[in-house]
Amino acid sequence: MDKQVFLLDMDGVCTNFIRGASKVHGINWIDNPSDNFWNLGLTQTEFWRPITAIGESFWRELEEYPWFIDLHRMLLDKGDVVFVSSPSKDPYSLAGKIYWLQKRFGNDFRDFFLGSRKELMAGNGILIDDHDPNVDKFNRAGGQAIVFPQPWNCLRNVAKRLKDDERVDWLKGILEEALNE
Repeated sequence: MDKQVFLLDMDGVCTNFIRGASKVHGINWIDNPSDNFWNLGLTQTEFWRPITAIGESFWRELEEYPWFIDLHRMLLDKGDVVFVSSPSKDPYSLAGKIYWLQKRFGNDFRDFFLGSRKELMAGNGILIDDHDPNVDKFNRAGGQAIVFPQPWNCLRNVAKRLKDDERVDWLKGILEEALNE
């Protein structure tokens, strides 16, 4: 039997994009990340301009979430992990994301796919993503995807009650149900 493959989203699951963007903009988006940038009085251009100006170092220096190492380890115990991420329109976001991964896994690390059309990988693994539309598209394309609970998605109530050290166990339970179906 082939090993299970997990397609693990980076921003919002592994990296704390919200904290990074909050620092760049000098706002406290961290306390209410369910607000989109346009609810903060910013256009898309205004939101992305200072992040693009920083370039690859913005993405390279994003903090990993406190559960990242345990999450990655738990998934590796169950199969292979391939990181997937949608880059911004700035080409330096690609380089920053690759640097982020290689800083943790070595310069030879290549287990990633970067692109905005994650649904094209449906049927090639279980997607774990924090962005509801990505999960919906992936499932509609015939894949199996799991929403990772965050304050900005459909599992916001789950996210509110889970402590950081409980998220991996929560996901492990969901995965065990999914793999036993």
